[in-house]
Amino acid sequence: MRDLLTDIFQTLGRHPLRTALTAFSVGWGVFILVALLGAGVGFERNLEHEWRDDATNSLFVWRGRTSKPYQGHASGRRVEFTNRDMDAIRTQLAGSEQVAGRYNPPTWYTLTKYEGQSNRYKILSVNPAHQEIERTEIRDGRYVNQSDLDARRKVAVIGRAVERDLFRGKPALGEYIQLGDMPFLVIGVFTDAGGEREEEKIYVPLSTGQVVWNGGDRINDLLFTVSEDAGEETIENIEASLRSLLAKRHHFDPDDRRAIRVRNNLSTYMDVREALTLVQRFIWLVGLGTLLAGVVGVANILLVSVRERTPEIGLRKAVGATPLQIVATVLGEALFLTSVAGYLGLLAGVGAVRGIPWMFPDNEYIRDPEVHIGIGLMATALITILGTLAGAIPAFHAARIQPVEALRGN
Repeated sequence: MRDLLTDIFQTLGRHPLRTALTAFSVGWGVFILVALLGAGVGFERNLEHEWRDDATNSLFVWRGRTSKPYQGHASGRRVEFTNRDMDAIRTQLAGSEQVAGRYNPPTWYTLTKYEGQSNRYKILSVNPAHQEIERTEIRDGRYVNQSDLDARRKVAVIGRAVERDLFRGKPALGEYIQLGDMPFLVIGVFTDAGGEREEEKIYVPLSTGQVVWNGGDRINDLLFTVSEDAGEETIENIEASLRSLLAKRHHFDPDDRRAIRVRNNLSTYMDVREALTLVQRFIWLVGLGTLLAGVVGVANILLVSVRERTPEIGLRKAVGATPLQIVATVLGEALFLTSVAGYLGLLAGVGAVRGIPWMFPDNEYIRDPEVHIGIGLMATALITILGTLAGAIPAFHAARIQPVEALRGN
């Protein structure tokens, strides 16, 4: 074994520049694959981060104005949602799960007071299903429940930013705040993945808000979720059924896109995920292509090396070296070169991925990139195996060299 290693080192050391360039091509292939895969993980995590605020399987429906005359109704008519629309989606729209409605006070931001502190916040009148759709996390207390709606209680769930601004470090639960001219009991404090903007909101029961702000049974927005396992065709059918259902109830053309506006989060999320899958496949394609280029480089350098060493190989066979020993020497060169260079490429790739957050702290595209160690080791093992197999061609070529022909200079 010692003689074999000595022979490998001597052979590789005869042409240090050629050996270094070949090792660089191998290491570069592993580096590119590892770095691209790590960046791909960062892209995926950034996607999840961007969608953290709302349920990905949700649809949001907003009122609009008709743009086409329909059944004797003129265009430009305002569509008004009611509580009955929410019930219709829940009972008549196949595929719907959690259904919520929102009603806003006439003024976009309502003056809110507590013991001399005051500010204007967005008030949303909601039902319990709204919590899941908006992914609201209760930090203290509880969310609005059905009993609050049935009794039309004047209770409020405030965002963390509201508590910070109004209560100045004091506990908010059990305290009364003034929403306009009406006192509301704080029953919960929430946090939201959407950040400060989302935490500057106040939620009250839907029925209470409709009474306090003279909303009748009107609703501004409709929200509902569908099964996360629903396919793209099912999602398109649900959206088409939704438009037909609301068009029938409010007498507008189902094809009138301005009458209602629908944001189909699940469809959009699936499209983005599909695009991300294509990007990941492209990353693998580029990475594997770079690996194969390194393997070809190893094969070429060994072929050149065998040709240059033909007299030496013939002499060794003449003094008793077996074909197996000749093959082992050439394959050993390939194994050593690819394994060492591949490992160094792996280390460099991991270092580059971990350095991305440090070098680009404010980037909006890659979040928490990471290299799965199993994939990195797999890439290193793959190029080692392929590089060794690539060395088999020049190795068997060397084993077939006849001593007499080699010594004659052939």
